[in-house]
This record gives sequence, structure tokens and C-alpha cells, in this order.
Amino acid sequence: MNTLLRDLLHAARGLRREPRFAVVTILILAVGIGACTAMFSIVNAVLLRPMALLAADGVVMLWSVDVRHESRMESTDATQAHFQAHLRSFDEVALMSSVNWSGALIVPGRNPVTRSAAVVSGTFFEVLASGPLLGRVFDAKDDDPGAERRLVLSHAAWTQIFGADPSVIGRRVIVREEAAPQPFEVIGVMPPEFFFPRRAQYWTPAAPRLEAIARHTKQPRSDAFDKLGVLERRFRTIVR
Repeated sequence: MNTLLRDLLHAARGLRREPRFAVVTILILAVGIGACTAMFSIVNAVLLRPMALLAADGVVMLWSVDVRHESRMESTDATQAHFQAHLRSFDEVALMSSVNWSGALIVPGRNPVTRSAAVVSGTFFEVLASGPLLGRVFDAKDDDPGAERRLVLSHAAWTQIFGADPSVIGRRVIVREEAAPQPFEVIGVMPPEFFFPRRAQYWTPAAPRLEAIARHTKQPRSDAFDKLGVLERRFRTIVR
């Protein structure tokens, strides 16, 4: 203890004699510690922090298989109905887009904000046994092709775009993606520990979105639902 005190006193006298050196040293330490803390926060959020799922042990992802090339394939929207009718080993089936879609949220009085979205089936949150922080999540009626367009916000999007305003529930925002810009009703906000799939900032039901794309591209609905050739319109299947 005496040795430590002597070292501290010696260091204090040295810093008092060279104040500029002391200031530079403290600034270097502050920048280094700040950079390390920021990097750890990013790595922890993206790679290390597990997502809180009540049914994590029972959730499985299914892939279609191309038997000719022995490769994995995404599914189409028709897959959910097929699995729903024939699978007996699982409680529920859900779909989510194989990659996040990019869209612009247009809030009156503000510039459009580009965010990543996951297009999911109405059973998505039920399969993951995850409930909202505010409002509600999707149900089967929201995933009907003729249903009104609705979305659920991530906690980050709710905070960054809407200032964590609890009155956002029921509010309508314009979403501009593949189809023409359309009003979407905000029905829920997820808690901060829910971030699946990675980098998704909001979620929308699949069937109304595909219906809108079919109308916008003037192709038959069956092409939009059952013969989705582009990656952005294919889905991953998750079951519980």
C-alpha cells in the first residue's frame, strides 16, 4: 500500500510539472476508452447479445431442397399453406422474407427515412412467442390479401423516428417500397430485446404486400404468390 501511495504521489507531481503532457495523455486515454466502448457496444448488439424468445428451444427453420443440385432454396408464399395442411409435428408455421426489404417511411412534416423491413406472415410473432411493448402484433386477419396495410415498429425505429411517442399506435405513415406509396397503420412497437431478423426496423404482413406488388406490376396474383422468382420475394419458413 505504501509503495502504491508513493507511486501515485510521484505521478501527481510529474503531471503538475508537465500539465500539457497530462492533458494530452488524458485525452488519448479518453478517446481510446470511448472507441473501445463503442466498438464493444456494436459487437455486443449485433453478435453477442441473444434475442429474448420465450419459445427459443422449440423454433426451427425449414428450407426447401433442390434435389438435382443438392442445394437449399427459399420457399414461396404457397409453402405456408402446404405446411399448415400437412405438418403434424409442429404447432404453428410462419414465413419471413429471406432478405430484408428496403423502404422509406414518410412521416408528415419530416424528410423520408429509409429503413429495412421484414415481410412476414400473420403467424410470425406467434411462432416466436414474442409480444409487443405497445399495441399488438399481427394476426391472421392482417395477413389476408385484402386487409388494410399495417406495420409493427422496432424499438429503435420507434425511438429514432417517432421520439418514443406512445401515441404512435393507430397513426398512419406512408411507406414507399416496390409498389406505389401507400398508407400503413402502426399497430405495435416491439421491445428492444426483439431484433429478428437482424437489422429489421419494421415488419409488415406478406399477403397484402404481395397483392399490392401484383397490382403494381400488372401480373396475375398467382405469379406474385406462387411463382416468386426474385430473391426479395422469397421466404424462409420457421415453425414451432
